[in-house]
Amino acid sequence: MLKILKLIVLLSVLGLGACASSIRTDVVSFHKLEKPKGQTFNIVPKEEDTDAGLEFNSYASLVSTELRALGYSVSSSPDADLVVKISYSVNDGKEKIKSYPASPFMGGRFYGNWGFGFGFANNIFWPRDYFSRSEIYAYTQYTRMFEMDIIQINSGEILFEGRVISPGKDKRLPEGMPYLVKALFSDFPGESGKTRRVTISTGNK
Repeated sequence: MLKILKLIVLLSVLGLGACASSIRTDVVSFHKLEKPKGQTFNIVPKEEDTDAGLEFNSYASLVSTELRALGYSVSSSPDADLVVKISYSVNDGKEKIKSYPASPFMGGRFYGNWGFGFGFANNIFWPRDYFSRSEIYAYTQYTRMFEMDIIQINSGEILFEGRVISPGKDKRLPEGMPYLVKALFSDFPGESGKTRRVTISTGNK
């Protein structure tokens, strides 16, 4: 029994190590876009009080790369066919609490399917009752958001409105923005008026 339990733990740890991290997002868009025909664009802040500095330019570069891959062209002058407005934010977070049966992978207990399990300490397994205490885990969940509008300059008509919302434990926006942008352009422009779940792998293990 001890050998079997050690094997289960080893295989589970190896399985966890093989799983790449990912970012979960909810993407919604409203649009009436036609197929790109080389229309030129400029990217500007959606909010007037946003500083178009180095941070903005970094995110605008991500968007520009995606648009060019679709068939649009960057305007070499202030005049363009389209203006692309982007905004981004992350909130101050909300405290969350989770409880779950402890497991050996979290320094606690491993439970079987029959209401009986084994705990461990110092690499030694011992029986534990299924109804022993649960582990309590508190964390802060942040919400990152990225928005993009595409407007036809001549007519002022809004051709696309898109929004990406992503909950997560990491507040750092610069590290998350490449994945939020990638999520928005996944299956672009998407079904108008429908929210879709897009999970982007970060490649981290």
